[in-house]
Amino acid sequence: MKQRAAHDIGHKEMKKPQMLSLATIRKRVKELAKLVNAPKELTRVAGSPDWMGGMYVEVDDKGYHYVNSERGKEYERHTTKDIQELLYWLLKDITSQIASDHELLNRILYADSRRLWFKKWVELMGIIDPEFQNKLEVELNQTLKEAPYRDEKGYKDVSG
Repeated sequence: MKQRAAHDIGHKEMKKPQMLSLATIRKRVKELAKLVNAPKELTRVAGSPDWMGGMYVEVDDKGYHYVNSERGKEYERHTTKDIQELLYWLLKDITSQIASDHELLNRILYADSRRLWFKKWVELMGIIDPEFQNKLEVELNQTLKEAPYRDEKGYKDVSG
């Protein structure tokens, strides 16, 4: 048995977290998005900005970067070393679009459109990962605290 020096006892080796490649991230996003039948065009994970703008992912030694740019200008950048956090950001955007489309097709007369949109969004995130669902619920509850539902006169809640 190999002996360890006294100063090593009780100290865990500090390992750098292994960063996943962009190809692996793309594969994982497609697998998870498939759980909610996401259209293929929503599951594209760009690795660099394009002329149209939009979101893309960069991976470097500082972490995973989820970047929003338009016409060559960066508007927003989120950085994490946690792959689950990056997946949450990516899938949050994908499921938001699916939920928004669902709301458009199933609009409820006089209701704030966010009612059906948020409900479907939370449901989709729960299918992917219950932790994602919980995190989104917290974010949406904060949004609703700041900007409550504003239904039109005549709306009747029949949800239960």
